Amino acid sequence: MSKDIFEKIRDRYYDTDVVPPKINNVPCPDCGADKLVRDIAKLAYCAGCGRDMRDVVAEAIRVHAALQDQIKESNKKRSDAFYNDAIEAAGIAKHPLKDYLWGLAWDQGHASGFEEIVNYLLEYTDALPSTCEGW
Repeated sequence: MSKDIFEKIRDRYYDTDVVPPKINNVPCPDCGADKLVRDIAKLAYCAGCGRDMRDVVAEAIRVHAALQDQIKESNKKRSDAFYNDAIEAAGIAKHPLKDYLWGLAWDQGHASGFEEIVNYLLEYTDALPSTCEGW
């Protein structure tokens, strides 16, 4: 039997799993110093040995940007999965107002976490008339 949405939330299923490295201090490959000095011309060099670090910093920024793209993709997949699971848990997958109800639940609950979003969505779903057929 598959887990319900509240078990998935408690298991942190919808949290992102990609963490970007910090690029504030890039270690020098020659001397190992991690302090950069930047002059007016925006040239970066090592404070320990004076090595030109522009290529090292550029590579660190490129890697960081690639990880940021992975984070965005991971967050999009997880948020889509959460949306689909929440709509299914509320039983309104075919309802014409599902996106409106989702928006209301998100606005009211997202500051308090995923469980509150689902709780608000279930509360709003209970307020729908039970005479609607086909959803």
